[in-house]
Amino acid sequence: QRAVEEARLRREVTIAENLYTTLQQRYEEARLAEASTIPDVRVLDTAVVPHQPIKNQAPRLILLGLFGGLGLSLMGAVMLDRLDRHFRYPQQVTGEMGLAILGAVPRIKRGRRAVDPEDARQVIEALRTVRLNLTHAYGAAGPLLVTITSPGPGDGKSFVSGNLARAFADAGQRTLLIDGDSRRGVLHRLFKGLRKPGLTDYLTGVVPLEAVVQPTDHATLWFIGSGSRKQDAPELLGAPTMAQLLASARASYQVILIDSSPLGAGVDPFLLGTLTGSLLIVLRSGTTDRELAHANLDVLGRLPIRVLGAVLNDVEPRGAYRYYSYLSGYAAEDEASAPPQRWAVARRLPGASSPSA
Repeated sequence: QRAVEEARLRREVTIAENLYTTLQQRYEEARLAEASTIPDVRVLDTAVVPHQPIKNQAPRLILLGLFGGLGLSLMGAVMLDRLDRHFRYPQQVTGEMGLAILGAVPRIKRGRRAVDPEDARQVIEALRTVRLNLTHAYGAAGPLLVTITSPGPGDGKSFVSGNLARAFADAGQRTLLIDGDSRRGVLHRLFKGLRKPGLTDYLTGVVPLEAVVQPTDHATLWFIGSGSRKQDAPELLGAPTMAQLLASARASYQVILIDSSPLGAGVDPFLLGTLTGSLLIVLRSGTTDRELAHANLDVLGRLPIRVLGAVLNDVEPRGAYRYYSYLSGYAAEDEASAPPQRWAVARRLPGASSPSA
């Protein structure tokens, strides 16, 4: 009897356990089914009617963007200007270097075989201004004796020298132009003359002075070429023979211009500047290195050389240089017929598209 009762109780326990397991399984299934019906979106906060309408922020954001872009552009322009090592503005010549601007030669438009007549007139008027200012800056009695140079190559000193000599000759003054650039003199091309025999040949005693002085197409303009290339040319420029040449020239000419090699090329311009006592510096806008020019001026300050001023070359006749340009339509011409200009403006050095020799 006891065994039967124990078997019955065991069976009831097994049935109860199975029932509990079944109910637990169904509960879990029901809970999962309920969870799967909950939506992914739920309300975080209820909407509230605003007390006043919200303003449109688009105009404000646009203005902030415009001013921000303008400020960044100005900062970038200032930084680029600070990092630029070349001359760009007249104030950099007068303020930083302390040089008087005796004139500004405008840029000649590129890509043309023949120079535009208006461009030529602008250059001619600019060189007439340089002639006037240089004469008054020189100020000394007797012939005008000046060395013309530039800080580096490509600034246009030969272009300015040749055309400035023509300007003096056009004014009726007996003018002698000497190509003192014994290293890379090119003025003979400008005047279609001979490079040798020239200055170095006379200084070495190979030929007399009369053999190196060449006439030009101007009745009052004469020219001396640079001469044969010589390794000891700098020593020749400082020799007593050079001083004798200048003394002889002072007795025969009213204006004596010497086109020297660049200041950064060697001692040549310093020797010639010491002999003449006066120096004219050519600076080319966007090309001449400001640091190089400052260094050369420091050297000139220790020598008995008077820097008369600077000529700005190849400037754009607008912007900072607009006050250095001349009115169009006011060219001085003969009433009957305007003869072609004899200036070197229309006959630039071979291969040059702008006054940069």
